[in-house]
Amino acid sequence: MKRLVVMTAMVLVLSASFVLAQPFGPVQGNQPMMGRCFKNIPNLTADQQKQIEQLRLEHQKAMLPLRTKLREAQLEMRSLQLKEADQKAIDKQIEKIGQIKIEIAKKKNAHRNEIRNLLTDEQKKFFDSRKGHWNRMGPHGRGKPGCGANYMGPRQQRPPRW
Repeated sequence: MKRLVVMTAMVLVLSASFVLAQPFGPVQGNQPMMGRCFKNIPNLTADQQKQIEQLRLEHQKAMLPLRTKLREAQLEMRSLQLKEADQKAIDKQIEKIGQIKIEIAKKKNAHRNEIRNLLTDEQKKFFDSRKGHWNRMGPHGRGKPGCGANYMGPRQQRPPRW
């Protein structure tokens, strides 16, 4: 009897893990896989969707090495802090991290403007009216559903940064 209960519990845990591993949200037919942040813009034409998707992919390719560089710099700073290095070395690393973040922010803003330039006036109003749309953390420190690289689905916590 005990074995049966244990086996049933294991089957339930495994089946729950398979259910949770499925992608979040519906996938829409043959449309390009646009970022969820752009899917609600009204009256997007197929051409606009294609151009936005292309811009998004180019942006992701450009951001990947910068984010990697930022993580490496943050890890290096963490190791300096743990080694109790001199303050000058830590300050230099902080400046390096700041420069990388500035570069990332500039690229994000340029990407946003490129997308905005593809939109009609009505679509621009909608795009601009989304308060905090480009801030991944959103109000109260929670990610906006479907927006940003750190969105992990409902009721999940972000992993620690280091």
